[in-house]
Amino acid sequence: LDSLLQERMGRVKTEVVKASKLDQLRELNQKIFPILSGPNINDSFYKNFCDERHGYAVFGLCSDMLAGAVCCLLDKNDGMYIKFIGVLNRHRRKGVATQMLTSVIEHANNINIKTIYMYVQQDNKAVMAVGRKFGFENVGKAKNDLIILEKNLANQN
Repeated sequence: LDSLLQERMGRVKTEVVKASKLDQLRELNQKIFPILSGPNINDSFYKNFCDERHGYAVFGLCSDMLAGAVCCLLDKNDGMYIKFIGVLNRHRRKGVATQMLTSVIEHANNINIKTIYMYVQQDNKAVMAVGRKFGFENVGKAKNDLIILEKNLANQN
């Protein structure tokens, strides 16, 4: 079973999103999250994710095909906010989100982020499960009934 999992995970990798790939990021996110297709969501919306002073974005690739993305923003309190994390339907349950979240946590540690957090709908079992797997904890609810998942990195080193 372990060798099967390693083989499956071996086909999954991540790639940091550069500004030159904004179109791909936007198109992928629109497929995963159709609500992101509005006129107010343009290149300027995505630029901060690719600017290391403001954010971090990673593509998840499965067998070298674009499979998912995670987009994060840095806050002023040494925190990193995961704004979007998603995987295309046909690539789900293959370890893509796991690889992307691993990349986010490694990057956060490298730039001395103390907390990573995200807002999740209660019924989003996939994100809740992958979050728990990485030690994210439910720290309460936001105004709009979203659950706040948070991982404290300050105590890890």
